[in-house]
Amino acid sequence: MSDPLLKRARSWCTVRSVISAQYTPFGMEYQGIQLVDSPARFSYLYVYTRLLRHRDPVEQIVHAVLIGYILGSIPTAYLAVRWQSKLDIRTAGSGNVGALNSFEVTRSRTVGSIVLLGDLLKGIVAVLLTAWLGGTAGAHMAAALAAVAGHNYPVWLRFKGGRGLATAAGAALVVFWGLVPAWCLLWAAGYALVRSVNPASAVACVLSTGLVFIAPSLLPGAPRVPGVPVSWFVAVLMALIMVRLVGPVWTFVQEKKNLRRAV
Repeated sequence: MSDPLLKRARSWCTVRSVISAQYTPFGMEYQGIQLVDSPARFSYLYVYTRLLRHRDPVEQIVHAVLIGYILGSIPTAYLAVRWQSKLDIRTAGSGNVGALNSFEVTRSRTVGSIVLLGDLLKGIVAVLLTAWLGGTAGAHMAAALAAVAGHNYPVWLRFKGGRGLATAAGAALVVFWGLVPAWCLLWAAGYALVRSVNPASAVACVLSTGLVFIAPSLLPGAPRVPGVPVSWFVAVLMALIMVRLVGPVWTFVQEKKNLRRAV
């Protein structure tokens, strides 16, 4: 354990697997797994990814949740609005830390587009990074859910974030791509009925969840995880969004009631 190379590995990878690793004449080995062909090719990230590919599913999910939450919690809208107009988006407009409010506060399509793209990429990168690190399909789902949770409840903004729509779309494009066009079609139908963005989003979330429960085979690209139906993944994903939509939808309903009374 006195080898300086192993100390470097321990300082980078705090998992017990690296601490238990042993050196052989051919390089670094752990429980029969050849991690590095030769000490000269040693790389912190390389060793970590090789170890992660051989960890049990629970530990992979823990890593996926950490990756997803950290990436999802990057406050894209907050940073973009601060940079463009020096405003705190949490106290401007609707107070939502998302692409739509970024556009409404700054009146800049550039800022709105940057935030939308950034939020999409958070979900995409969280899942792709988990996959690159060797995570299973279950870990991909965990990373997707954690990315949305991180966007909605970022620790950096005292857990006041966005509604998770763009981040969920980005993650779903990798995990379950067929869900995205179905959700968009249902949103368009909902918007045609109510003429309001947030209620249409709520309608799309509820109907897409029901669709996956009733006829999951209609949507292509569904992940397959033994013992974990894809319908439950979609239900949790949509629930994370719906929790943040309750307030706007309630406001919409109250405004409709007040208009009817006024008439």
